[in-house]
Amino acid sequence: MKIRRYLMSLATGLAVLVGGIVVAPAPAQAAVKWDLTGSYSDMAGSWAYGSWWWSGGRFYVEVNVKDTVADGEAAGMCLRAEYSDGGSRKERVHNSGGKGTTKTVTYNFADNVSEIYGGEYVGGATTGCLAVGIIY
Repeated sequence: MKIRRYLMSLATGLAVLVGGIVVAPAPAQAAVKWDLTGSYSDMAGSWAYGSWWWSGGRFYVEVNVKDTVADGEAAGMCLRAEYSDGGSRKERVHNSGGKGTTKTVTYNFADNVSEIYGGEYVGGATTGCLAVGIIY
């Protein structure tokens, strides 16, 4: 009887230990690079690129927007996040610094983010943007 009780205690303790390991928070993930060059959202004069990663239960996206043409127009990028609960969020990075300048912004999203799309644009801060390039 004592052996059976000991084995049951051992099995229970092991199950709790394994369960604790499974639900422990994951360490930060190495960043994954992305670039809209060559996508349907690629626009001459604007270069959007960056990286994404998970950390602390949040999803992070670093966005870099470089103005690549001296045309007097600003370069920009729009970002659209879709969530598993049907929600969405839009962001915009506008670089009016002129040719050769880069503007960098980092956004973070809730853990139920399911897709991230981006699109480049050239023009004013309210210029239309088609965010169909897949980032995540």
